[in-house]
Amino acid sequence: MKRVDEELKRRDGMYGQLTSINTNTIADCERLIQEELRVLAHISNNIQTKPINDNNDSESNTTRPSIQQDSVDLDNIFDFLCESNGSLDNALIGEINDNIKKLAKYLDAEEALCVQTEDSAELFTTTVVRSIPEPTVPPPPPPVSINANLNSEPIYEAINLYKLATTKEIKKEKYMLLDYKSIKDNSKKSTPSSSVFVKYQIDERENRRKHRVEKKIHELTFSNSHKDIHIDDSFYNILEFAENYFNTHDNSTEHNFTSTPTQKGTSSDMLLKHNMTMFSKSDKIPTSHIHMYDPENVLLSCNMFRELCKYMRGELNAERELHIIQYIIGLGIEREELRDEIFIQCIRQSRNNPNIDWTDRIWLILCLSIVAFQPSKLLFRYFVSFIKKNMIDLDGKFRQYSQWCFDNCKSTNVSTRMYPPSSVEVAAMRRLGTIVCRFFFLDARTKAIDVHPTDTAGDAVQKLAEKLNLITTDGWAIYQNRADGEEHIKSYDYLYDIISAWEMKQVTNTSTKKTANGSSSGENRFVFKKRLFKLTHELSQDPVEVSMLYSQAVHSVVKKDEFPVSEKVALQLAGLQAQVALGDPSKQPKPEYYSDISSFLPMRISKTREQQFWIPILAQAHRQYGSSRNELTAKVLYLSCVMQYPLYGTTMFKVNYKGYWNMASNIILGIHFDGLKFINPEDKSVMHQFKYVDIESILLDPSDSFITISLNRSAQLLKSSRDGSSFIESQKCFVFETPQKNEIGSLIISYYPPLSNWILNNLECSKKYKGTTKEDRLRLHQNVVLCRRQLVDMNIVKKPHDLGGFLRNTLRRLSKHRLEKLRSEQGSNMQDHGEIYKGFSHTFWAFSKQQIPFCLSTISDQEEVVMVQVFDSILTFSGLGTSGESIKRAEDEHVRIIQSIMDKCMKKESLLNELYLQLIKQTTDHPDANSRVNLKNWALLCVLCSVILPSMKAVRKYLIAHLKRCSSDFLSEEGKYARFAETCFFRTQGTRRRQWTPSREEILCTTNRRPCYAKFYFMDGQYYSIEFQPSSTANDVLKIIMKKIGLQDNAKGYSIYEVIGNSERSLSSEEKVSDVMAKWEKYQVTSQQGFQINTTLISRQNQYMFLFKKHLFFDNYINLEDIVEKELLYHQILHSLRSERYPITEMEAIMLTALQSQLELGDCSELITDYRAVAGHCLPPRFVPNIPHEAVAMHHQSLRGMLPTEAKKAFLNLIKSWPLHRATIFDVMQSFTTNWPRTLWLAIDQKGIHLLEHRSRNILCTYGYDTIISFSPNLNSLMIFTGTEKKQSKVILTTSQAYQITTLIREYSEAAKDMK
Repeated sequence: MKRVDEELKRRDGMYGQLTSINTNTIADCERLIQEELRVLAHISNNIQTKPINDNNDSESNTTRPSIQQDSVDLDNIFDFLCESNGSLDNALIGEINDNIKKLAKYLDAEEALCVQTEDSAELFTTTVVRSIPEPTVPPPPPPVSINANLNSEPIYEAINLYKLATTKEIKKEKYMLLDYKSIKDNSKKSTPSSSVFVKYQIDERENRRKHRVEKKIHELTFSNSHKDIHIDDSFYNILEFAENYFNTHDNSTEHNFTSTPTQKGTSSDMLLKHNMTMFSKSDKIPTSHIHMYDPENVLLSCNMFRELCKYMRGELNAERELHIIQYIIGLGIEREELRDEIFIQCIRQSRNNPNIDWTDRIWLILCLSIVAFQPSKLLFRYFVSFIKKNMIDLDGKFRQYSQWCFDNCKSTNVSTRMYPPSSVEVAAMRRLGTIVCRFFFLDARTKAIDVHPTDTAGDAVQKLAEKLNLITTDGWAIYQNRADGEEHIKSYDYLYDIISAWEMKQVTNTSTKKTANGSSSGENRFVFKKRLFKLTHELSQDPVEVSMLYSQAVHSVVKKDEFPVSEKVALQLAGLQAQVALGDPSKQPKPEYYSDISSFLPMRISKTREQQFWIPILAQAHRQYGSSRNELTAKVLYLSCVMQYPLYGTTMFKVNYKGYWNMASNIILGIHFDGLKFINPEDKSVMHQFKYVDIESILLDPSDSFITISLNRSAQLLKSSRDGSSFIESQKCFVFETPQKNEIGSLIISYYPPLSNWILNNLECSKKYKGTTKEDRLRLHQNVVLCRRQLVDMNIVKKPHDLGGFLRNTLRRLSKHRLEKLRSEQGSNMQDHGEIYKGFSHTFWAFSKQQIPFCLSTISDQEEVVMVQVFDSILTFSGLGTSGESIKRAEDEHVRIIQSIMDKCMKKESLLNELYLQLIKQTTDHPDANSRVNLKNWALLCVLCSVILPSMKAVRKYLIAHLKRCSSDFLSEEGKYARFAETCFFRTQGTRRRQWTPSREEILCTTNRRPCYAKFYFMDGQYYSIEFQPSSTANDVLKIIMKKIGLQDNAKGYSIYEVIGNSERSLSSEEKVSDVMAKWEKYQVTSQQGFQINTTLISRQNQYMFLFKKHLFFDNYINLEDIVEKELLYHQILHSLRSERYPITEMEAIMLTALQSQLELGDCSELITDYRAVAGHCLPPRFVPNIPHEAVAMHHQSLRGMLPTEAKKAFLNLIKSWPLHRATIFDVMQSFTTNWPRTLWLAIDQKGIHLLEHRSRNILCTYGYDTIISFSPNLNSLMIFTGTEKKQSKVILTTSQAYQITTLIREYSEAAKDMK
């Protein structure tokens, strides 16, 4: 810092000599700036103090006073613009501007001198990307839309950094770049004052000068530190790493594949580790270079080395070479264990490589890999030493490759890349360069900056801010604009990943046109705009930010029509916009300047007149509201006006409400700094709003495009109505359907971070864990040891046979060095884990990658054979199979393996206990806790804990001790799985025993540590995707659904039905929903195996789904004052009418159709010529073709003026005319008497059971619940005993729904007794 201070003093002296002459001029400039800012502030204050009164939109803006904010009368606001004659201009400003220009020339000369001095003092060549020159021509008259197709402008292209470092000049671009300076045509426009920018520009020059000095000192220090690294004596040879961590390759495998078995036994056949670090001509290796625990990664390593050698030799075309590069780096990104292997293979093939071109290709992959992921801690110092050595030994392009690797081998980014490199990145790296990306702005102008492979979106925002002279980047973000919509790029996302994702999607879509540089033709682009509006009523003091906010406000008003702007206000804003774009209007304006109406007015307003009528109107608005205003003043006035709207700063998303309320389902969800808003899309009025503190949780549906917002119980949701009254809604849960659910959730937590629980696992974020001390670990370990000893003392586990120990069971012969190493490791394990207890060593309890010859517990010989096979299935599932085919099968069919394991063990408790002991063994002390093998074993244990628990108390105690010990690790994935398994254990404990093996959906969700989910349908055809635990009962899920749809907590009588084809059954309260799903899957598999020919026909006949509806219709259970319950009952009645469970006459059918028409279509009109479509919604199919049109139209005409709520109420009152309208109807047959018809209706309601004639209201007999003695259901029949104990009678009915009928009778009778 001392050197920095000295350098600053020297530069300040030079700067003081150059600027002392113009000190008085600068003081005058500052005084004029303060005066003009005071005038603008006075204008802004006047705007903010006046109320809004838009006569053209008075009805649409009528909202509750508590919601409406202070606004402004735009008509009065712009009156002073019509009378103004440019009072803000001053004759002295022109002279001051000339002096400022002279001063700027002196400062530019001093700046160039400083840059030249600094360039001569540089010790190392650095990458320089100069700013692209700003345009010197005025912008085109009408603003261009951002969607304009710029085929001649590539969105990103590769540049050569090392060529740029030596280039002194950069050619001017052919396209227009973003310019926030005041550039006017002197012949046609008045020159606005530039004094506002003077002080800002001077301060910026001084700040940049200080920054250059500090940067130069930092570069000198950094260069010295690099010198120290280059001359550092500590050199780590890659051979040392090979001796410690390499496998041993068989010489016959790599060089002589025809050698005899006697040759393999000699010591000369074993490759020295030194040779394994040198170039190999062979493209085959017997195993990976580095020791790995996952056999699948070993096979991938061998295949990767073969592909690497093919690519190195240049035997493939360009497309195939790109595919291999992406394949190798993609494996490293996906599998952390393969990253060091990739670096080692590249290092090996680059050392002593006889071919320069081959070496060049290897270094290319090395450079691409180092920016995608980093070496591990073990390899890092050896890798750096290898790179430093090559920086000294190599020349030319190879040295530049080495420098690139050295500069990027210590990345500070937390995450790795998500996608392999794109073709553009590979092409840039071949030229030792990076990519220049073009960023678009909302006024259709662009900026191009150089983007490094390790640059994130946050880094790009900083670079753009520096290039635009933007003071602060708070709230600004980069978006990716694709053909399917716009999406925010998170600050930690790599821009190169975004480009790769574009390219991958482009490859799949063959219809997308490509340009020469690989980018799509205007399909994808980066957009820079404001994302977070935290100060929506304060103007920024940065003129650059004001200009950008102005462009965004124009885009919101004109293109997106986000504010309730009337025609008069729109013209006033268009006048200011024309002043910014065109300057002062001429006496004879050119019509072509105003021909693009869509650039000045929203489509909602512009479509009211023809284009030729709008042109003179826009010209007049330009003269009236924008004349004599400089550019900055016009922008400030425009922004000040737009900021008065309550919706300014609100990000809007079109959503569909999945629920029941009196408003339209298609609304706009607004995300604001203050909270959430429900906006009417027609008039942009706020229907509901609440603050973030009132939100309890946000849930994103994993399978569907649903987002669920739950409010706190104490939160009060205020609703605005047309008459201005307000009331408190009881609904606390809102479900919206939108494809932008992730964008909504991300924006909400950006405004209010406490709601970030939806990103993380609910278990991890709902509880704050304390740090685990060493004493805690020792205590947990001791608990595990005590549980093991208890198992031994109780003779639950079987003493292992003396088979020679681990060393005798090795699959291959070991060398003397290897034997000594294994003996030392085994001795250290005994020291670490304690002594042997009664012959049970630690290897008995710990992980084993080999098949066990005997079971762990004491079981019969027949059961032992089964469980040995089960352990082999566990090894196969985890990826420890003996061949690549088995590994692939375990990866593809792991669900089937889990189901087969659990199917064998769930039926017998001894097998279940043995299975738990095996899984505890496989998840104990794995060498690599985060390996794929260990995590798969943990996933299997989680599934088992969520389905069924061990029967023996000692095994359960051992399981809990094991889970608690492993869950104390908060850094590894193993700890996360252990905590999830522990939670599943306690949720399953005490619940009903499962009857079926888990379904595929349940297994996939549990192995990913996620809740299960299923679709639950309603009587109107809608559905919700509900998340629940594997141990959740039907009653638990019922409460979740009631909360989501907004039913009151005291609502009763609802149930979940399982629907199979045309039959339905109500689930009991203690029945597990996941067990029902498992049963469905079993039925489907059995049906497909039995009838493989007509699988599609079977799937249509046996459609499985959950249905939510009213189950018990007691008077006390029905509350029609609840809007949600009223809607549910209405749709359930409609379904009963359509399925002919309600007898109606022809007259009733006409009246119901008329009421439904008034409800759906409104008042009767001549346009309605056919009522059959409406009749199909409320009548049985046999009534619809014969419905009389004239009679329905006459009744419909009599309902003119009836509101939808009144029509629905009248519809329900008409249904109540039948006393059994709430009864559940079943089709039955009887043969015990000839006095009744053979086919009958059995109706069950709150009073009892009733037998009726089929499709008739004629009741034959009724039995109250107090007269029903008993009932006996059968598969196809039902017997009911009625009367008294002395005199009984029985009713025998034939039906396939006997069990459903008896269940409903039992529930009605029990509820009736409880009420009494």
